[in-house]
Amino acid sequence: MIHILSTIQADSVVNTDESAIYARLSAWGFAHIPANHSDREFARDDDGDGITEVHVNTIEGVWILLRSRLRPH
Repeated sequence: MIHILSTIQADSVVNTDESAIYARLSAWGFAHIPANHSDREFARDDDGDGITEVHVNTIEGVWILLRSRLRPH
């Protein structure tokens, strides 16, 4: 919890998958919007403007690239 509170700005909206590890975000005062992967939802356009506001693919892509760069080391 300390790491989350020290790295996420208090008024941030946190987009994650539906993993139980993120269940406390709302209780800690963060706006939490999960993408429901179990229902095959990977991105969502909440306001209908054609832009997907809720998705976690960006950070997953970052981790894939980071792992491939660090693996040889």
